[in-house]
Amino acid sequence: MKILFTGFLPFSSFPENPSETLAKELGEAFDCPSLILPVSFEKAPKELSQKIEEEKPDFILSLGLSGRAKSLHLERYAYNQMKASIPDNDGKSMQGCPIYEDSPASFSTHLKLEKLIVRLDGFPFTCSNDPGRYICNLVYFHDLASGIPSLFVHLPPFATIPHDKQLRALRALVNELLQII
Repeated sequence: MKILFTGFLPFSSFPENPSETLAKELGEAFDCPSLILPVSFEKAPKELSQKIEEEKPDFILSLGLSGRAKSLHLERYAYNQMKASIPDNDGKSMQGCPIYEDSPASFSTHLKLEKLIVRLDGFPFTCSNDPGRYICNLVYFHDLASGIPSLFVHLPPFATIPHDKQLRALRALVNELLQII
């Protein structure tokens, strides 16, 4: 099974983005492709579309940083809206624009997140119903709109949960996903 792992470059006041490091490490660990996306409303979906076309993955696991997170959030929904309180790395701000004009208001992952979290007992995972409306949501909406089974995980900073603990948790998640997808 080919999983495409995505993460993001640093942005705003965050000089380090755990999703960048962890997406690369997961790609190497599972011998699958990884893609580090720019924090850009315009460039991220273009680069993602190109990589999906090139790799034709069976599953997409996208990672992103949530500076307020205290656990790893498994995102249930992606919303057809871009609304950001901060500009992207290109200086562009979006205020309530739809991602795609002719798409539903939201998409959801087909995964049963509560059951997945039970299987991952002992790791710091929680379910979330709101990925925000920044570029993480944009990428997740794009993932799900592609028709490829997908999941988005919001990560806390490494100062909140250290790198090695997040990596162990994500490796356990991928091993569970490989059994159910």
